[in-house]
Order: sequence, then C-alpha cells, then structure tokens
Amino acid sequence: MKTMKMSFFPRKHLLVFMLVLVFMPGASAQFYYINFEGNGAALFVDSVKVHNITQETSLVMNGSDTLFLFGTVGNTEPVTSMESELVLFPNPAGNISYFKFPVSEPGDHVISVYNLSGEPIASSKVMLGKGFHEFEISGLRTGFYHLQVVSGNMKLGSKLIMTESANDDPTIRKIADNPVHHEAIFKSGRGVVEMQYNTDDLLLITCYADIYAVVIPLVAIKSETITAQFVPCTDGDGNHYPVVFIGSQIWMARNLATTKYSDGSDIPNITVGSTWSNLTTGAYVWYGNNISNKQVYGGLYNWYATNPATNGNKELCPEGWRVASDADFTALTSFLGSTTTAGGKLKETGFTHWNSPNTGATNEKGFTALPGGWRGWNANFQDMGTYCWFWTQTEQVGNFAWLRNMFHNAANMGRGTVNKSHGLAIRCIKD
Repeated sequence: MKTMKMSFFPRKHLLVFMLVLVFMPGASAQFYYINFEGNGAALFVDSVKVHNITQETSLVMNGSDTLFLFGTVGNTEPVTSMESELVLFPNPAGNISYFKFPVSEPGDHVISVYNLSGEPIASSKVMLGKGFHEFEISGLRTGFYHLQVVSGNMKLGSKLIMTESANDDPTIRKIADNPVHHEAIFKSGRGVVEMQYNTDDLLLITCYADIYAVVIPLVAIKSETITAQFVPCTDGDGNHYPVVFIGSQIWMARNLATTKYSDGSDIPNITVGSTWSNLTTGAYVWYGNNISNKQVYGGLYNWYATNPATNGNKELCPEGWRVASDADFTALTSFLGSTTTAGGKLKETGFTHWNSPNTGATNEKGFTALPGGWRGWNANFQDMGTYCWFWTQTEQVGNFAWLRNMFHNAANMGRGTVNKSHGLAIRCIKD
C-alpha cells in the first residue's frame, strides 16, 4: 500500500488549476483533482477508500479532502522522508508561493526547484539554524514543478503548481525565522491526499457516510467532483451493505450475511447435514459451519429462505430490496455485453480469494463477486476459492430453481438449475 501524503489546497484555486491543467503545453504527466459530495440518504461524505485495482494500491482519506492523482514526472525521484513537514501556500499559486519547513540540525540547506523533466529551474544554498524557516518563491512560469530541500540526511519535497507566468527570473528568498505572520494562512488550506496514477488505471472508490456506503468505479480522465448516491441497505440483523450502480440497476456490493429476515425474526441455522438435506423451509449456514467466513463471503441460504411462500411470508433482503431474479441477472449480463465476458467483469481481481488463474477478472463495475463455494445436495461444503454461486428468486419446475455462477478458470457467467435444498449465496437488488 502506498504511503498517504498530505499537503494543503484551498477550494478557491481549484477552478483556476483545472483550466491550467487543460491548456498547459508540454505536460508529460496527467494530474487530476477528485472531490467528493453526497446525495440521497446523506449529503456529506465522511470517508473514502480508494483502491487502484490496476496497481493493487489502496488508501483511506477523509471525505472532505481532495484526492490528487498524479502520474510519473520525468526524472524527479519520489520523496519519502518527512514529506509532510514541507508546507506550501498557496498551492496552486499565482506567481508567488510561500513555503516553510523545520530544521532540527543546523547546517547548509540546498533549496531547488525542478520542472517535470527533472531539470533544475532555480536553486539556493543557505545556512539555517534550528527552528521553522519560511521562504518565498517567485518568477516561475505557468506549470508544474517539484520543490526540494536537502541537508545532510534530510530530504523534504512537494509538488508546486503555478498558474500565472512571471516576467522576472526565478527567485527563492528567505523571509524570516520562526515566522508567525503567515501561520493563519498555512492553517486555512484544504487537505490533499496523493495517489500515483497511470493513464487507464481502474479505481474502485468506496464513499462512506454514517451507515451508508456506495462503490464507484473510476477511470480518471479529468478533474471532477464525484457525487456519491447513498442508498439505505440494512438487513434484519442490522448489517449495512455497500451498494453499486450498474446500468439502471442498483445491487448490493457484498453477499448477504443476515441471520434474520427483514422483520427481525430468526432464520434457522441448520448445521447438521441430514437435517439440511430434507428441509422444505428456509435455512442458512456459514461455509464449513465456520462463522469466520461470514465477513468475507456472507451466508449460504437454501432457496426456500428466498421465497415468502416457503419461509412464512417473510422477506430475506433489506427493506426496499429483493432477491435478484433470473431476469435481473439476464439484464445485468446484457448490460455487460454478453454472458461470455460478464463473469470476469464482475469477479474480484487477484488471488486473495480466487484461485489461479482467475480468468478474465476485471471487477470493472465494483460488483466484487467472490468464490464463496456452496453447500451441495448432500449437505457437503465445496468449491470455496473456485466457484461463485448465486440463487435467483425464479423457480424452474418442481424442486429446482435458477442460479447464476462464475468460475476461477473462465470469464463467462453460467446459468443453470439445482435442487432448492442447495445452499448458495445471495445478492439483493433494489426494488
């Protein structure tokens, strides 16, 4: 996981920066600022988890902060030491920016500014004692720069954005020791969280607000504000589920894991195999009768638990949601292009849960299908790591009902029927 790095960014400069980003000539990397706002059940975003699926990096940030996606910038080496201690304001700046940093060991300090190609634009060598020191930098042309302070084993750095070209030569000027006159300005900035980003990387962004969560896939092509549409999704146990929008449908982004129907009444937990196999009423179980599988894979339910006619006229899914039908899954696969590739587009990537080769997995819609296995007709547990099985609410004939499945060694989504006594996972869909 990459280290989260903080700097400061005032709201009033965002629009100016976006214009510079579009029109600045000769830029060799992409830079995007992503902000977040809420809608629906919550108007503010409390926190955000960002998972770069392509690079397998993640971070967590405050919902009020700005996500800064930056590309590789020429020959400039990434700075990892004490980076948060070099503070700039404003950034982006017009034609003058201020910066300050602490000095713990007296000595010579070299302050340098580099362009995107790693070429030095300005440099100054000064003797500094202990304490905070403040500088002014001016005379830079419109563009992106890297500011660096080096002394002995100390190395500080930050990105600097200038929005107005100056006619003077670049200048680095010391202002004062232990400054106080800019302290209020330095504290007034907005938090920025940086994440390295390459063109066409896929991000899965999960926005949280109170009990609500929504998963938003993003391939960044511009700076923008993302609106998180929060939708209530709480089951009879009080479990809260993230949701994901795919086409015109809203799906749970995690398998159902309730032990109660939506009215709060218990679903029987049947662990004995012979009892399970002979049921014609609703029941659930954790894979392997091991509750530790609940958090990741959810529960395995027989089909009778999904049907009000066989479960005592109860609803299994959260209020306002229902067990997905055969037609719902057909609409989903049609939106994704075809059954041939739909499974791969829905499967979680990598091998944390799926066995190799996890063929075709992209998770490009944030559905995150997992190989939670199933409980077979003989009540044995099987196929965790290799198969994902979902009930539909649609009966076929007699004791059989339709299902959908995905495989570790194929990209397609399968469709078939099994006996209603099998234990399969459930994904609910919004009414």
